[in-house]
Amino acid sequence: YARTSFVLSRLIETKAIEEAIERGAVSAAAATRVRQCTHEHLPELAIFYEQAGSMRRSLKELEKLMDRQQRFYAIWDEERIVSAAFTEFEGADFASIICVFTDPSKRRLGYSASCVCELTHALLSDGKIAWLYWNNPAAGRLYYRLGYRPESLWIRCNYDAAF
Repeated sequence: YARTSFVLSRLIETKAIEEAIERGAVSAAAATRVRQCTHEHLPELAIFYEQAGSMRRSLKELEKLMDRQQRFYAIWDEERIVSAAFTEFEGADFASIICVFTDPSKRRLGYSASCVCELTHALLSDGKIAWLYWNNPAAGRLYYRLGYRPESLWIRCNYDAAF
């Protein structure tokens, strides 16, 4: 079987989202490009996530998530999606943000931070606690700057179907 470890982080410092914008951790230009996605954006999101490695999601998977009222946010640049994030396991008082991904050629422009900020802000507006999982140290540093703090370790095991 394959085992992957993730750090589970929870938003603790809610003011950090606004402070991140003031400090420039989130560029104003990127923040103004974030839009909530609808069903019509799903084919484009599926194409975008084809390059996302372990975060890859098929159109069918994305449709199921959207049908379950999960939230999708993305940034478009030059008529194509360059960064996106969405929720999974959204409950009455919490939600997990997953699949935060930016096109490698568009990194370090504040796009991931802007997507996470906008999605987090929407969750907070609905009175929900925001969580996210990560296993990339650079992502962890970004989430820390945005007010997320590590809570525990989450381990995912994928077993071979040949049992």
